[in-house]
Amino acid sequence: MNLYIKGLLLYTILFSVLDALTNKYYKQAWPTLSTSEKIQLVALLFLHNALYFVLWISILYFHKYYKTTPPNYLLFYFLGMIFLKISWVTNGGKCLVTEKQNELLGIPLDTGFRDFYAILTDTYPENAGSNTTRDKIYSTVLYFIILYSLYLYLKLTNKNVY
Repeated sequence: MNLYIKGLLLYTILFSVLDALTNKYYKQAWPTLSTSEKIQLVALLFLHNALYFVLWISILYFHKYYKTTPPNYLLFYFLGMIFLKISWVTNGGKCLVTEKQNELLGIPLDTGFRDFYAILTDTYPENAGSNTTRDKIYSTVLYFIILYSLYLYLKLTNKNVY
């Protein structure tokens, strides 16, 4: 668990700072934002990167350490991933946190979240929620994670899964 917390903190801090320093939209909006809006934007940036790690990278830890993982962790993770899919479906394929960030930045709501790949390549995902290749990749990985986390949970709780 200690390794997981360190990974979460390192990822969140590193990619939040990198995005804040390199994101053209942050640079454009920052001078015009009130102190309250700046605090909201920074909080959302850190929250979003922490959520990204928890939702998308945790499966790697569960895969490696599932035998020592409390079953409830896997169950809550599985349910969290289902909730994520439901929230996307009910919001036109878009993330609510991303939309709130985009509102504060004054950019189109369909501008996607800059994940680690977009930050490292300095790209800006557009048309989020419109069935782009990026959307399809995330959706496919999400289904895999849902199924695999359920499999690990059932295996861990000895529900006769092979």
